[in-house]
Amino acid sequence: MLLVTAQEMRLLDKISIRDFHIPSETLMENAGQGVAAAIQKWISKRSLKKASVAIFLGKGNNAGDGLVAARYLTQNGHAVSLIPLYSEGLSPDTQKQLKKLESFRLRKLSFPKDVEKILECDLFVDAIFGTGLDKEITGSTKELIQWMNESGKAIMAVDIPSGLSANTGRPHGIAIHAQTTVTFGWPKIGFYGESAKEYTGLVEVIDIGIPRESVRSLPSPTYLTERNDFLSLQKERLPGTHKGDYGHVLVIAGSNEMLGAGYLASVSALRAGCGIVTYALPASCFQKFESQYPEIIPAAIEDEGTKHFVPSSIKLLQKLCEGKDVVVLGPGLGRNPKTAELLLEFLPQITQPIVLDAEGLTGIASHPDILLQRKGLTILTPHPGEMAALLETAVAVIQENRIQTARDVSNLWKCVVVLKGHRTVTAFPTGEVYINPTGNPGMATAGMGDVLAGFLGGLMAQDFSVKESVIGGVYCHGLAGDTAREEKGEKGLVASDLFDFLPQTLGAS
Repeated sequence: MLLVTAQEMRLLDKISIRDFHIPSETLMENAGQGVAAAIQKWISKRSLKKASVAIFLGKGNNAGDGLVAARYLTQNGHAVSLIPLYSEGLSPDTQKQLKKLESFRLRKLSFPKDVEKILECDLFVDAIFGTGLDKEITGSTKELIQWMNESGKAIMAVDIPSGLSANTGRPHGIAIHAQTTVTFGWPKIGFYGESAKEYTGLVEVIDIGIPRESVRSLPSPTYLTERNDFLSLQKERLPGTHKGDYGHVLVIAGSNEMLGAGYLASVSALRAGCGIVTYALPASCFQKFESQYPEIIPAAIEDEGTKHFVPSSIKLLQKLCEGKDVVVLGPGLGRNPKTAELLLEFLPQITQPIVLDAEGLTGIASHPDILLQRKGLTILTPHPGEMAALLETAVAVIQENRIQTARDVSNLWKCVVVLKGHRTVTAFPTGEVYINPTGNPGMATAGMGDVLAGFLGGLMAQDFSVKESVIGGVYCHGLAGDTAREEKGEKGLVASDLFDFLPQTLGAS
């Protein structure tokens, strides 16, 4: 599902008016009618024959949408009270809608003078600010929004909760806490920010007549991942196939301190449906490796007794890469300087697609341009700390604009970027970005990233498309975490809990 920024939504409006000759008044009429229908639905669910609605109005087109809704509600017999915040500076289309309402003689109230009368209304409708707001809310408007939030009344937001950034999902100082947001055309990217849901509530998308062809004008679209984005992952296997038909993943991972990371990635690759998995680990650690999964093929690699991969390991690793379909590189490698040397020398030599994770990322942080020397596909799976190390910046800077960061890095190093965290962001060199809706706080525990890296590698090895493998893998990984939470609870969830749920996510509807 397409998501848009405030700027992109304005562009789509402009294209509809300029190129498709749809009057702006028609778009506003459709928007307001959609709001009225959503309000009517809200009224019907509460078995109210008639309801009283208070509509709070700003001065932009958002207010015009609210006025159109007021007209339809009044025609349907509901009592509507208007609470205008401004008497001057109204947008031209809003002025037209106000004129159409003159004959309806609606009750006008003011805040704070008419607080008691406003509180008598069944529903508050927020039509104060739209997506164009770009400054902090202060003064009397801030006081009004705070009062609305504390009133105990149900609030429905028109297009976006007033005060919420359409691009980041963060409030401009303060924002309406709506139970429902009726948005127009497409959901806004900010709705899927870290804490945006507490402001938007349930989001209902209204088609206001913007031609779908106009979307082609967006140079770098952003999407919310949905099931139909990776349908091929759900195909059933044909009779008569064998393990060789489903790919061979090589997991290069582990060190004396973190052998379990490679184990998690290896099992996860198998759970993705991969036919064969080989786990290459330092030879000095081999005796510590006790697999509960005999299906994993372990390969001990010479490490000069360091219990880490070192440059002299490369020859054996090169040999091991032969005949493999995908390489998962990095989980649990540790931070030995010799391992970093190996990575910088070895990465350009690998021709297979690579899922580069964890210490594979931190190991190249001093020379990330090495990625440009690769001839094969690279998928980076950093958490915010690893991304900050790659870009030599602070985690807060990464989190401030996760979408643009992922998009910029993907373009810079010509790779697929999976920036993990709440609402994991996946960016492709084409400019496309996908935001993942699955996952939960219980997954904030060691090893979850290793499971994801292996799962992506396992899907890639089966010859699914890159896009479907990556966005589908991220989605199913989060969904497995959600299913595990339902069965086991959120607190105390561990990475290996996902093993039993990953296969079923691939066939979930």
